Amino acid sequence: MPGSRHSLDALAAAASAASSGTTCLAQAIAANPLDGAGFPGPPADENAIRHARNAEAVPLIAEHLADAASDFDLAATCCAYIASGIAEDVRAHPAHVRTPAHAPATTTSSRPARR
Repeated sequence: MPGSRHSLDALAAAASAASSGTTCLAQAIAANPLDGAGFPGPPADENAIRHARNAEAVPLIAEHLADAASDFDLAATCCAYIASGIAEDVRAHPAHVRTPAHAPATTTSSRPARR
């Protein structure tokens, strides 16, 4: 169909953007400071360490989530363009174009109509 190359390109862009978005989500998870139990050893100021880790991780996590949202928005836009293009192509396809029905020919006669 005409325009199918553009649809395939948009589909590739949507898949790429979605893949990039999932990578950003994985990076956001990886940036989590994992506030779990510490390693055995000399006691440390757990509260200060937790706050330092969180202070460092929160901006990274926010950045990764914002990047993921942007990528998923791009993927959604590509999908909307693809769907719109497919719908237009289907409507324009000759098999779906309806031609107006021809009205029956009217005959005129000089004879009076029968009752």
